[in-house]
Amino acid sequence: MACTASQADIVFVVDSSGSIGYNNFEKVKVFLQGLVNSLDIGQDLTRVGLLLFNDKQTWEFRLDQYDSKVEVLKVNLCLLQVF
Repeated sequence: MACTASQADIVFVVDSSGSIGYNNFEKVKVFLQGLVNSLDIGQDLTRVGLLLFNDKQTWEFRLDQYDSKVEVLKVNLCLLQVF
């Protein structure tokens, strides 16, 4: 049975508080990059969003904001942790 692309909405909820530390935050970013690379990103395929939380929640991007894997990966690479 061959794998085929399917539709999905995935929101990643990531702790960006200082308590997880810089190294662990970087590990999360690497994990997300690998996961996003394995998905077929697009409005008619898999849509992803990213919600950061610490003492408040912040949408880095919503499900309908990016149409390509390249755009999502650029945002992930630019994430900075606020301590």
